[in-house]
Amino acid sequence: MTTQTSIYPNLKLLLTIIALAATLFSSASYAEMLNVTKGGTFTFDLDRDALAPYVFGNAFNNNGYYLANFWDSAESDYTNPAYSITYFRNNMGSTEIPALNLVHDLMPIGPNPTSQPTGRHVMGTTAGFTIDSNTLAGVAGEKLGMTGVHGFYLTNFTSSPRIFNGDFSLEFDASRQTDGRSGWYLANNLSFTMIVYDLANLNLTQSSGVITNWLLTGNILMSPENAGMLQGASYTDVGNFSLGLGTYANTVPAPASIWLFFSGLLAWLANSRRNKAVKS
Repeated sequence: MTTQTSIYPNLKLLLTIIALAATLFSSASYAEMLNVTKGGTFTFDLDRDALAPYVFGNAFNNNGYYLANFWDSAESDYTNPAYSITYFRNNMGSTEIPALNLVHDLMPIGPNPTSQPTGRHVMGTTAGFTIDSNTLAGVAGEKLGMTGVHGFYLTNFTSSPRIFNGDFSLEFDASRQTDGRSGWYLANNLSFTMIVYDLANLNLTQSSGVITNWLLTGNILMSPENAGMLQGASYTDVGNFSLGLGTYANTVPAPASIWLFFSGLLAWLANSRRNKAVKS
């Protein structure tokens, strides 16, 4: 004979499983179209060791390809006639710099800006740019524009040892969902247009019910197009990215003086409490 004691725990377990299944089903069946109307940032964290073998770095056993300059939005202002491709060529260094936390501001929705400096092709974000929150797929032909320029040094090319990537656009092509790729790619539009990176292993963090407040992260793979130009392997994982909208946008850290102020304030409060405790 089955007792109430044995029935109730089993029933509670069954109801819990049903509730969990219902939650999973409902979240999987409901997709939101995430958009970029509130603006945000795209951040590169490139792996210098993964980049080093390119441009005959392996053959010569040296650091063949590395980041030597990064110009952010203000330093590559496309509205300033001075910031042409010639400016970057003339101001390019040869010393390696960290290829981390390279923050690019997203362009607002609208047409491509006109009257840009020579060689510049910053793209406006198209109105139809969205990301499906379930499949993480996009819409072919739509673009997410961004600012900023990368300057790479080619150790083994003495005559023309510099390559620039910038004025990037993020786009989706379902035919690129092979070899571990997501279909999303980054195109360089500075001086010439070419797909330079594919994105993979995507992960979405989203504020519930807010389609303008989300964070997309993943890996950056060397595209076949870029790998061919750099004489190296395609699909190599060369870093990570984060695309943040709303509160997830990458912000500039607070100055050290602010942290010193608050740490001093906390120390003062702690000391005051200690003195009160001693007096009492």
